[in-house]
Amino acid sequence: MHNQEDYIIRKYRQRFLDQRLRQLDLSLPQGMYLIKIQEFNIVKMNVLIENSPFHKSHATRQIQQLSERGLVEKSVDADDSRAVVICITQKGMDLAKDVLKAVEDWESLCNEALTESELSMLAIIKQKTVQHIRHYFEED
Repeated sequence: MHNQEDYIIRKYRQRFLDQRLRQLDLSLPQGMYLIKIQEFNIVKMNVLIENSPFHKSHATRQIQQLSERGLVEKSVDADDSRAVVICITQKGMDLAKDVLKAVEDWESLCNEALTESELSMLAIIKQKTVQHIRHYFEED
């Protein structure tokens, strides 16, 4: 399934989002963490790590930087003093909207080349692929 087109799409996606997020003074990973935290609103660090493609130490550093900028707040979990809870601030929510807009703009750029029928077919293919991968990893 890996081919030259997959590589080119990933390369241009990263380039597009890097350029857009640089204008927001965010790295691509910081932007992705910010929108993931915004989806949860309040999330334990271990859950965030499970839902991201990055290593635990990477997440810790990126979340610390977001915290230092006042985009998220970290606190000790009331139920488990060993766990950290992350909450997005209003400033973080406002910036997350801009990050989501950049992601939506990328998706729109990609989808402009496809017909409605092709978009429907692509959605079905992606769903089948995700289902197969989850089954492979016994997460279905």
